[in-house]
Amino acid sequence: MSILDIIELLKEQGHSVQYYHRKDGGYVITRINGQSFRGKSGNVMARQMAGQVLSHARTIQLARIRVPKGKRSTKKTPLPERLAKEMRKVQKAWRKSHPDISGTISTRGVRYQLEHYGEEKTLLSLDKAYRYTQGYAYIDNVNWLIQRIENDLSKVYSSAMEDIVEKIRLRAMDFKEEWISQVYEVVYEWEKGSLDADEVARRIDLIIS
Repeated sequence: MSILDIIELLKEQGHSVQYYHRKDGGYVITRINGQSFRGKSGNVMARQMAGQVLSHARTIQLARIRVPKGKRSTKKTPLPERLAKEMRKVQKAWRKSHPDISGTISTRGVRYQLEHYGEEKTLLSLDKAYRYTQGYAYIDNVNWLIQRIENDLSKVYSSAMEDIVEKIRLRAMDFKEEWISQVYEVVYEWEKGSLDADEVARRIDLIIS
């Protein structure tokens, strides 16, 4: 995503974003939710935030398993039973959760991934798509959240927040996508000094319990 796309996404999520347009065509974010940034640090922060609040359409795009444009699968390789079973499960889940979207998970696309990336990576791609249909966050997004809190802890330590990090780790596999933005909102309040660490830990615990 471009910085401008990220800015628009964050605004859609209700965040306050201030930025300026450089002469070379780029954008530099100077403030997010009242917090000032120097240099490119605001852009870095925005990318971290956008990583866990991708728009619905963009998330679907990333979850799709399709043959790359211009590529053709020349050999009809039979799908291993385990892979075929997983594909059917994901297709059924997608039809149920996104009845208005067709062609997201195709046999042709899965076959292409199998031939070029192997069975294990194809299964991982299917698992990501399935997790999204069930409302679970991508593991990468959970890890980014943990990293964000740990970065804050390296500046101001809190045993209560350290415990929260451990709870998030323990729930990583069933961490709801909706929790990500909710937890970030509370963390922002801590970073701004609006809430102390104990109160932030209490609120996060309520969100993920």
